[in-house]
Amino acid sequence: MEVAMDDVPSLIESYLAGARQGVAPGGLYVEGDVLYLDGWWQAAFRLATDAYLVQAEPPPSSTHAIELLQAGLVRRGLQTIPGEHPLVHAVTYAELSLTGVEWTLWASDAERGQTALTHRTAPETAPDVGWSASAPSVWDHPAAGDVSADFAASLQAVMPPSVVLAVGLDPERVAELEAVVPDCRVQAADLGGAVAACGVTVPHLVIADAATEDGRRFLLEFRAEACGRHVPVAAVADDAGVTGADVTLDAAVSPAAWGDQLRALLPEA
Repeated sequence: MEVAMDDVPSLIESYLAGARQGVAPGGLYVEGDVLYLDGWWQAAFRLATDAYLVQAEPPPSSTHAIELLQAGLVRRGLQTIPGEHPLVHAVTYAELSLTGVEWTLWASDAERGQTALTHRTAPETAPDVGWSASAPSVWDHPAAGDVSADFAASLQAVMPPSVVLAVGLDPERVAELEAVVPDCRVQAADLGGAVAACGVTVPHLVIADAATEDGRRFLLEFRAEACGRHVPVAAVADDAGVTGADVTLDAAVSPAAWGDQLRALLPEA
């Protein structure tokens, strides 16, 4: 159950205490291990109760939320861990489908931070693809036998889910969408900041409410951006043939009826 907070500090404290859902004014909310600003911008990702990733990029709007978050981390005895951490990009791509974003690692010490990152990537859980464990060279030969099935399973295990960006849809429809495309991560965004969100989130499919002028304007703006030229778009509208959309979804029916149209636009598993 999602819990509404009266102010930003309360939500941040709850997030650092382990909360997995919650909302506060100004588009700040918690979903799982992620703290969002402005309804779409991933401000922080919880690796563990004592290890976090905080975006090093400037937030999209003026806010004290990042400073409050950092102060809360310090109170819990955490500190920034300097240096290069290659696993950070592996984790944020797998968990958030984000690329090209800089993050700051927070933990009690460097060893704990590295342990949390390693746990999130969980290499020990990947299927055995038959490579020699004693000589981890790229030139090693596979073990005897056909490992193609195991290799395919390994790729499937480490690939992040497809991201569906739901733009301007009400929360009830977003929740129904999650059931229609259970193998995807559905992320909601407001019409106002959706174009910027697409560039950071790298969605595989965009579903936009095109029943209003603002929604149709978003489609045109999105298609004009580099990130929107090759991403399939489904428009939810009462009339067919919405400019900028690959398909039109009937706004009068439940998202459950859109299943075949949406699956046809998503990349094959």
